[in-house]
Amino acid sequence: MGDVIAMKTILKTVALAATTALVAFTVGTSPATAAITYTDELVNITPTGANTYDFSEGGFAGGAEITGSFTADGVNSFGQISSFDGDITAFSFSWSGNAVVPAFSGDLANLFGFVWDDTGQPLGTGTYGDIEGVVAFDHTGRNVWAAGPGPAEVCTGSNPCGGVESVPEPGAWALMLVGVGVVGAALRRRGRNGLVPMA
Repeated sequence: MGDVIAMKTILKTVALAATTALVAFTVGTSPATAAITYTDELVNITPTGANTYDFSEGGFAGGAEITGSFTADGVNSFGQISSFDGDITAFSFSWSGNAVVPAFSGDLANLFGFVWDDTGQPLGTGTYGDIEGVVAFDHTGRNVWAAGPGPAEVCTGSNPCGGVESVPEPGAWALMLVGVGVVGAALRRRGRNGLVPMA
């Protein structure tokens, strides 16, 4: 049982990290990508009631920010609130927009992943369990917000805490999906070869 939980944790961590990295990679390499803007600020999360939270991430060009809220019905075995474990029951966010990326918003249906150590600290400062982070798209799937570099990471100009991207190019999505598929195939192959315990 412990091996299954360990494998699920590894897969969730790799999926969130790979998606965040691939979104950033496709932005930097696709000439048809419209725009991206980064911040060196962490996502601040504030409890607003029983199992409800507000969040914000500022520091983007032009004073733009991400704001939103979520409701969680519990924590996982690591003491984290994780959308991968079904802990998030409501989610909404909005990007105020700037000269680089226009305003957009999304909700629970647009949330790819969310993991946060429920310690009262900002998202991205975690030190245990799954990697901390959030990836959410707008209603069209053409704009994305990704934040939280993961456990014990320090945000700098070369390692931003978050980014907002406008992606009008379907080829960028294809490249991202291929990359996630390659990571998944590699993990499955490792499991078949006995390198990762799977009970």
